Amino acid sequence: MAKTPFLLRGHARADLVAIRKYTIETWGNDQWLSYKKILLQKLQSLADDPEIGIQLKDVADNAYRFPLKDQVVYYLKRKSDVVIVGILSNSMAPEQHVLRQQDLTQD
Repeated sequence: MAKTPFLLRGHARADLVAIRKYTIETWGNDQWLSYKKILLQKLQSLADDPEIGIQLKDVADNAYRFPLKDQVVYYLKRKSDVVIVGILSNSMAPEQHVLRQQDLTQD
């Protein structure tokens, strides 16, 4: 079965850079490499089966979130791919970080 592509929007890439920096500073590069592998596998799983997440109908019909360890992944399900719009700490308020109109409307 072909894998569904996923894209990381600019904000999600920035979130990933921050997670990387924090993980390396706190636990070292080996831990980052281990976590990165798990994270990329989970992002691919979300792309392959996006409806396993929790739908955010108050945001958009195609908006979802999925808890992953200490983060929550926010993403959009589209016809041929999934767009990751944010990867936030559980303690962060998503409305201040992820729910950006340009992420919801750009194809």
